[in-house]
Parts: sequence; structure tokens; C-alpha cells
Amino acid sequence: MSIRVANFDGTFVELAQPAERIVSLVPSESETLHYLGAEDKVVGITEFCVHPWSMYKKTTHVDGPKNPNIERIRWLEPDLILCNKEENEKDAVEELREIAPVHVSFVVKVDEAARLIADLGALTGCGDKAQEMVAQIAQGRETVMGAKADYTFRRVLHLVWKDPYMTVSRDTYIYDLLTQAGLEPVVPRIKRRYPMIDGDFIRECDPEAVFFPDEPYKFKFSDIDEFREEFADLACVRNDGLFKVNGATVTWFGYRTTLAFDYIAKVMRLP
Repeated sequence: MSIRVANFDGTFVELAQPAERIVSLVPSESETLHYLGAEDKVVGITEFCVHPWSMYKKTTHVDGPKNPNIERIRWLEPDLILCNKEENEKDAVEELREIAPVHVSFVVKVDEAARLIADLGALTGCGDKAQEMVAQIAQGRETVMGAKADYTFRRVLHLVWKDPYMTVSRDTYIYDLLTQAGLEPVVPRIKRRYPMIDGDFIRECDPEAVFFPDEPYKFKFSDIDEFREEFADLACVRNDGLFKVNGATVTWFGYRTTLAFDYIAKVMRLP
């Protein structure tokens, strides 16, 4: 059974049959393989592929996404390698292509996350489970959009870093996810995917809520207290709209996308 799946850049991955030995250099895709039922096909993961922990403990580590151990990957004899444009360096991807077919993802839309799940299902022979997960994303989106009239706020600032503060742009998966959930992410007019912002911008946009995720920067409750004190006059503080959120659930595309809409609804205190 021949399998042909498109990469983000228009190139293709072609397999004669579903992959049986997979190296994943993308944490969210490693987790997705587990929930697709393909964990037994995974022979190598990065040190950052920590979900699920049971998979992390038993699978060979090939160092990090930015510095994969090429020789260890070669020794594992994979028949498929999973990479991502943001996670992995272009030179490393080209070197990996000399070892095995490489699938390279680049997800900036919820629909692209759903398509990635379907593609991983096709590449691993887990198409039925993939379609279940895609349907779950659609149902979650429909449910939260139907409830958006009950939102206590809409305009949200999603932070990704501190010192300096950084947020997301319109060209990110997080922005699309929040928008699809019926929110209105506030973003600066800067042509960077993760722009730096200052106190003047925060005061000018006066968000109704602010999300403080635990990754990539691990915001602590003390960081939220500091923000509350500095911006005490803003709507987000007056509304009690400062939320510590699970970073993986709103930033990891793939399996986490199946959970994201329900999670956002809970963050917004919807029933």
C-alpha cells in the first residue's frame, strides 16, 4: 500500500507501507503518535518529548530538536523521521533525509493541526483513530463557539515570555486557536511571529484578560502578582482576568488540539 503525504513546503513523503520504525524530533507529534496507537512504532524521541512519561522512559533519546544526534538516529534505522520547521534546523533536516523519508510539519492553523493528525494516521496505518481525533477537534470547536455568547471577556493577551514580555502574532497556531474559540487576541503591528511588547502596549490595548502559560516561559503565581501590581488600573486586573494556563494544551498542535477548545472554555469559566 503506497502512502503519499505532503510536507508544508509542497514536497512529499512517500512510503511503500505504513512506517514501523519512527524517530520523532517534535514533542507534540511524539505525544500524538501515542494517542494514535502508534507508540510501539516509535524507536527514537528527543529529550523534550516528555509526554506521555511512560513513552519517554522507555524510548531511546536522540538529544534535542535543535541538535539531534544524527549518528544515533542512523543507528536506529528508522523508516520515517518527523521534523518541524520551527523545531528543527534546516541543515539537520537535509542530513536526516539521507537516512530515511522525512515529514516536515509547520502548523499555524487549527485546520492544519487536524490535517497533521490525519497525515500521521496515514503514515502509521492508524487512519481510523486519526479520523476520530479530527472529529473531536471539530466537535470541540463547535461546542465552544456555541457558548461564546456567555464569555465574560473576549479581548485576551497571551504572553509567551517575560523580561521582556513577548506575545504571539497573527501568524501563529496560538492566535488561530484563540480566535477559533471565539476570543479576540490582542497583538502588536510587528512583523515577528513572537513580538516583544512593553508596558505602553499593554496599557494601550487594555486587554480584558491575560493568559500566563507555563511554557515556553514558566510563568509563576508570583509573576501574575507582579503583573497585577504593575497594571492595577487595567480591565484584566479589575475583571479578575489573569489566568495561569497549561502551556502545552494551547501551544502543542496534534493530540492537544483535541483538548484545547474544552480547556479554553474551562479557563473562561464556562459550564
